Amino acid sequence: MSSQIPITVFFSYSHKDEELRDKLATHLKLMERTKVIDAWHDRAIPTGSEWDKAIKTELLQADIILLLISADFLASNYIWDVEVKTAMERHEAGDAVVIPIVLRDCDWFDAPFGKLQGLPKDAKPVTSHTNMDEAFTFIARKIKRTAKDIRAGKDIEQEVENTPNTAPDKADIPAVSPSPLTPESNQQLELEGLKNIEKKLIKKLNFFREQAVTTSDADKQFSLENEIEEMEEKLTELRDKIKEIEE
Repeated sequence: MSSQIPITVFFSYSHKDEELRDKLATHLKLMERTKVIDAWHDRAIPTGSEWDKAIKTELLQADIILLLISADFLASNYIWDVEVKTAMERHEAGDAVVIPIVLRDCDWFDAPFGKLQGLPKDAKPVTSHTNMDEAFTFIARKIKRTAKDIRAGKDIEQEVENTPNTAPDKADIPAVSPSPLTPESNQQLELEGLKNIEKKLIKKLNFFREQAVTTSDADKQFSLENEIEEMEEKLTELRDKIKEIEE
């Protein structure tokens, strides 16, 4: 993972929750050190820079958008009109993954992101936990899993674009496995992530099929056919998991 470009993470939060945001950032620090993610929030804006432009730029580039929910978060006009609106538009378009994180108890289920399962487990507010470190650790693990799922999808897409006209090395084909996100943690995000991986796997599978049909090299064709068979099995497993969630 260290050789890959990190998955970008955007913090959307109220400044009144800055202390809690810092605690979450601390729990994500190891992921930054190991280049799994690159986290950003508005306190990183250099002095003298246009803060509105900087926020919008980072928001449009983020792979994962964390909504740190509290009553103050919901009451902020800027967060509601700019950050939440943009985040949900990108989430619906499949360009980013929005993860609601409930910091403090509030009535947030009628918000545009209310349809998404929040973190920590069962959307229990972080401050309601006796040990907040346990709640932040749970959140960090889910963010790490989501980041790795996004990376897997990007790797598949990149390989389709860059694969030369030679038989692929078996080790270069990423293993596609169902997301470990449980229904109680974020079933909707899991389903969307699996469907996204399905689309990219189909694209790569079709590419290999075309290679197998057009090649005149018998050894290369044999290798491709074996790889295609394995990828078809993985696609079947993936679709079974999607069907299971949808039912």
